[in-house]
Amino acid sequence: MSDEKATEDRPVSETVDSPESNKKDASHGDRSKKSLTGNLIFVGAFAATLAAGYFGGQEIRRWWQGPPEIIQGDRYSVSLRGDEPQIGPDDALVTIVEFSDFECPFCAKGSEPFADIVEEYKGEVRVIFKNYPLPFHKGALPAAYAGYAAHQQGKFWEMHDFLFAHRGSIRELPSFLSEHKLDVDQFASDMESDAAREFVDDDHLGGGKAGVRSTPSFLVNGHPYSGARDLNFWRYVVDAEIDAAKDLGVDPSEVYATLMKAAKATRGGGHGGRKPSEARKRRAGEPNPDLIYGVPITGQPSHGPVDALVTIVEFSDYHCPFCIKVKPTIDKLLATYPEDLRVVHFQQPLPMHKHAKDAAKIALAADRQGRFDAMHDAAFEHAGQAIDSLKNVARGLGLDMDRLENDLADPSLVAQIDLDRKTAAAFGVKGTPAFFINGRFVSGAQPFREFNGLVLKALKEAKAKVAKGTPRADLYTQIVAEGETAVGN
Repeated sequence: MSDEKATEDRPVSETVDSPESNKKDASHGDRSKKSLTGNLIFVGAFAATLAAGYFGGQEIRRWWQGPPEIIQGDRYSVSLRGDEPQIGPDDALVTIVEFSDFECPFCAKGSEPFADIVEEYKGEVRVIFKNYPLPFHKGALPAAYAGYAAHQQGKFWEMHDFLFAHRGSIRELPSFLSEHKLDVDQFASDMESDAAREFVDDDHLGGGKAGVRSTPSFLVNGHPYSGARDLNFWRYVVDAEIDAAKDLGVDPSEVYATLMKAAKATRGGGHGGRKPSEARKRRAGEPNPDLIYGVPITGQPSHGPVDALVTIVEFSDYHCPFCIKVKPTIDKLLATYPEDLRVVHFQQPLPMHKHAKDAAKIALAADRQGRFDAMHDAAFEHAGQAIDSLKNVARGLGLDMDRLENDLADPSLVAQIDLDRKTAAAFGVKGTPAFFINGRFVSGAQPFREFNGLVLKALKEAKAKVAKGTPRADLYTQIVAEGETAVGN
């Protein structure tokens, strides 16, 4: 029979062909001659089949379809780092390397049989998970990073099931982190780390070299398969691979390494493609860096002169590792252009950072005492600390604590944070840090040379406007006056 499959790039529904021709002849030939006893035997057999339920049905299905095509011939290597999520022992006779995408529905279905396979072939099968996020799935890459972060706390397979249940969406992450008692700050740091990007990039590049182009894809002791398959299919494959492994005559711990010595290093062109962390394209609803956006800044706390030639609008979270990472860069820019640069701050505390909103509140409360700069710096320095610790920091900065307590209890502070978030949403800002330099969007913790080049370009444009008569104090307003007032699709 044909080897039907379902992958993300070519969904195919699986069907069962009934053996009509022979069955028809048998059922119609001597119907009139069947005795009551024969009918009772038939009914009894039918009842027994019903009683067998699912398992009997599966065996009949196998008998009708016959065994699937087992891949023979060339094997292809996949380098294993040793830190991948895995179920099953290291010395298993059969290694199934799974390349998957958490937003792919076929991957969710394709992953279902493996817990049963590992249990059924106890000690003889291991399944190793590798990330292969597809570029047109906007949630796949963040989901892969979430999987990495959970893996660092020993909860990958729980996260694996959670992400597939939510089609790769990480919106409900706070509930998962709470339910499984994960360290939230460590999780956020790991999810946003360079190590997470390197982990996913390496998985993806390894898959590309092994010829993976769609999800789900698998290499079973180096033999390639693709598509969502059922438990019976994998039984046939595993049985065949166990036989082949035993024929090698080596210790089980040496089976995979022995097979990989003779395996080909690449398949189907064997190029890894671009790294997922570098291949990301602008998505619908995200700011276009080629356009100018008129982000309103009236009343927002800021660093630098109000008549600066260049205004950087920053959306930030005091617990975000990348916001912490980029802060010295922003400080260096302010020191480099003390007369010409200001930074305007918007609060964008992310839900996964449990103390970030309190840090934003205390920074805004300090702003009411003219001490935003000091509290802003302190909040980053003491990132991750709870409100009581930050109050002690504020006391050390000499803030009026009675006034601070009153301001922290003022609902208008929460309203201001909510308004900042709404502004972020209107201009397509979903993560942190995010910036607009004289209205032009810049994403993430870019290095100083990148920011400096953009600031120099903005300075040149601003000076040209001032030379034509635009007052410095009106410069930002005029630059963004005809800019986009929101991000469209």
